[in-house]
Amino acid sequence: MRPARRAVIALLVLLAPAPGRLAARDLVMTQVTGKDTVVYRQSLRPAAQGWEAIVESPLESNTVALDSARATVSWRASNPSLGMQIAAERRGESVVIAGTFKGRPYEKSFSLGGDPWYQFHELSLDGLPSSGSPSASFWTIDRRTLKPLRFRAERRGDENVAVLGQSIASIRYDMTIAGIPPMVFRARFWLRASDGRYLRLEVASFLGQDTASTVELTSDSGS
Repeated sequence: MRPARRAVIALLVLLAPAPGRLAARDLVMTQVTGKDTVVYRQSLRPAAQGWEAIVESPLESNTVALDSARATVSWRASNPSLGMQIAAERRGESVVIAGTFKGRPYEKSFSLGGDPWYQFHELSLDGLPSSGSPSASFWTIDRRTLKPLRFRAERRGDENVAVLGQSIASIRYDMTIAGIPPMVFRARFWLRASDGRYLRLEVASFLGQDTASTVELTSDSGS
């Protein structure tokens, strides 16, 4: 499978609408690719060292621990269709992954340098608008290969986006993957202007994949 195709599959599976920074959240997001629709349910709760999130779909279950800045500290994932039962942990500038993958024992370490690890972008990017930074770089582990991908998001400007049956004032970001030309992989997402909530992702059709995909917030409740 081509690197760009693997990256998009990983991106679409990982992304979901973002919870607010100060409260527990229960969310539902819907991914549509051609005629295929997948619903993901997400729960975020405060924890002793930061936050803990559970993200589930009919095929998989994920538990993520985040620090107070919303960077991923650890990730546990179970996906029987991939023969995957793994645990990943950040250790300094590296991430260590161990468990079972494709039905076989798996253990590897990857260097991430100084950039943060955002295993679920929607859990970590809500602070980007208020940071004042025009861009951000971060790592995500491709759940189809268990190899890290380095993403870069760049602010493009204010736009309204239709989500939850209304037009919401948002900030648009364009996203690329290191090592893959932008003309091959194209994605953009919108964060709500008022609080940075992750609202919508769009991935255009590209070489090797003729069907565009979207991931959108479809339910949001919290305390």
